[in-house]
Amino acid sequence: PITVVAYLYLGLTYGGYPYLVKLLVPKRLRAINMTSKKAPKNYDAKVKLAFSAVLCAVLCFLVPVASPLFFSLFLGVAVRDSGMKHIYDFVSGPLLYG
Repeated sequence: PITVVAYLYLGLTYGGYPYLVKLLVPKRLRAINMTSKKAPKNYDAKVKLAFSAVLCAVLCFLVPVASPLFFSLFLGVAVRDSGMKHIYDFVSGPLLYG
């Protein structure tokens, strides 16, 4: 049940987001060009990996029913940030698409 709700939420949220923005935000505010004053920080891959592992553990303790969903999400983040290109290629290619 939790996975069905999660996939429905994600599908409906990303599918309806552009229409929701057009409905709720006036056109004059959507036309404002936002400029960034400072460059974004570049974090080390080890910091990203540690943060995702800690966040996954905390979320799994808080919501144990959704642990498989959290773990699969953070496993993808860990594979991407680990820097092992051959594993990333395998997961994003044959494993994902069969």
